[in-house]
Amino acid sequence: MTSALTDSTNGLNQKVIANCSAALAFLSAHSADPKQMVTLFNAYNDSGIDHILLPIKLGVLANGNEKLDKAPLAAEMLSSLTEKLVDGAGFSEVDDDPAPLVGGDDETFKFKGALDLLSHFTNSFLRHDFVNTPSSKCLELIVEAVNKSEVMKKIA
Repeated sequence: MTSALTDSTNGLNQKVIANCSAALAFLSAHSADPKQMVTLFNAYNDSGIDHILLPIKLGVLANGNEKLDKAPLAAEMLSSLTEKLVDGAGFSEVDDDPAPLVGGDDETFKFKGALDLLSHFTNSFLRHDFVNTPSSKCLELIVEAVNKSEVMKKIA
């Protein structure tokens, strides 16, 4: 699984890579040392690849292992996610990042911004009862980041 993340140009589409990232994060809940989750949370920071970063970070926050104080990780993720939504939510009309949105002629699936990636992650991983509870901190973090980014107000 980590080889798919390390070599993200290996022909796999972004959805597969995002799913591998999330699976790795959920599996980290079973590590012998809870600090390994922090290591994984920060492992791909320098990559700048959203379809690896976001699922790993959100997966670590949602994986159910509470042996570690995740408050600092959640605060870091809230700030990072809000920034990603402001810069590249996936709406060319409101994104601060001048880079063009991905997608189009290429047959390989690519997410069209951070909001598209968040939609996939929440639909695939956070809607299940074994992960999502009525007081899900991860889901609250996502909603708070979307609200802080004001991306929905901008497109209205």
